[in-house]
Amino acid sequence: MFQVNEQQFRACNIFEGAKPETISELCAAAQPVFYRKNQQIIEQNDRSTDFHLIVSGTVRAKGLSPEGKEVTYGDIGPGSLFGEFAALDNDPRSSGVIAVDDVHALKMSSTMLRSVVENDGKVALELLLSLVEKSRKQTERIYEFSVFAVRQRIQQELLRLAHLTSANVKIPGEKITIEIPTHQELANRLSTHREAITRELRHLAAKGYVETGKHCLHILDIKGLTQYAGSLSAE
Repeated sequence: MFQVNEQQFRACNIFEGAKPETISELCAAAQPVFYRKNQQIIEQNDRSTDFHLIVSGTVRAKGLSPEGKEVTYGDIGPGSLFGEFAALDNDPRSSGVIAVDDVHALKMSSTMLRSVVENDGKVALELLLSLVEKSRKQTERIYEFSVFAVRQRIQQELLRLAHLTSANVKIPGEKITIEIPTHQELANRLSTHREAITRELRHLAAKGYVETGKHCLHILDIKGLTQYAGSLSAE
């Protein structure tokens, strides 16, 4: 098992500016853990309250409706926390979490998180900003689900995966390659079905905006795709 060290915490925005004594406490309290690809880490609605800091690998937050419909909330990568909601409020888990690939993480108790928040103002502020960012992203998603048609949601998700907005585009003609989940995972994320994902990707390919590769997508004209998505949104 890997060793716990200060750099693992400093790589996380929330702990980057923490006091030296805070980092020492975290290092002493952290339990290094390893999860294999596709392993269930947290079950939806369970009463555990530990939280994790991801050192390497990616996890995926998922929910399951009473009817058995799977919903994907998003992926969480290295340098990020997961499980902090329950660690803060002691309520049941709002979503399940699985390992997308092999994951190394640091597992800590809710007591540790609460203690750090109470005693280190910098950590408390950064955690608050992180929660605000997550809330803003969820608000954005709610707006898209309420206003956009399925094809528009797919296009917005592609732009989001490429970390792009209409105000921050690459040079026209420059190819951008992004890793994408399976069509079914994208469908779960966008509350639609796999066939709609496949159909829209073919449509975008026919228009010359994208080209599909193995486990990836090449965006051939990011400015054009951004403008196309914007024109549909304005309709």
